Amino acid sequence: MNNNQLRSITNNTKAMNKMPTTAIQYRVSVVTTSFAETVKSAEPLSSVVLAYVVLREVESLPTYLCLLPICLGVAISCLHDDSFNLLGFACAAASNVCFSMRAVYAKRLLSHLPKGSLDEVTLFGYVSVVGLCLLVPVAMYMEGNELYNRLVLMWDDTEMGTRLRLLLIVVSNG
Repeated sequence: MNNNQLRSITNNTKAMNKMPTTAIQYRVSVVTTSFAETVKSAEPLSSVVLAYVVLREVESLPTYLCLLPICLGVAISCLHDDSFNLLGFACAAASNVCFSMRAVYAKRLLSHLPKGSLDEVTLFGYVSVVGLCLLVPVAMYMEGNELYNRLVLMWDDTEMGTRLRLLLIVVSNG
């Protein structure tokens, strides 16, 4: 595998790390968290399907049989949910597919690198840092004026706890 192919796989892995984050944020604004997490529980199914499509990786029969109760449970749970919304379901399903593709691309990338040169945790760290660098400019463009207005122009010591919580959320989410 040449450098261009490795770069392409690495870029796809980075994209698949940030796209589902955006879908998660949107799905939670459209449907309830419980519904979104119910749909998210079907991620192993999309991982197995995409691993077969991209990597031609075939799992064992017990693995496929273990996925059946997951699929049935998700289908039954979503069937009678009052907060069902097609757009919310599509966002939840899209985040599943993107997270699964991230795992598949990471597996593909790691299989083409020399043994011991990069592990899964380090790869995830690199991808997260690059994703942060890609999303901060977008966030500043979208929310910069509001952040400036709230954090600089309307500075008030009574809101210090809120600012510290915001900082904690930003730091903890990477």
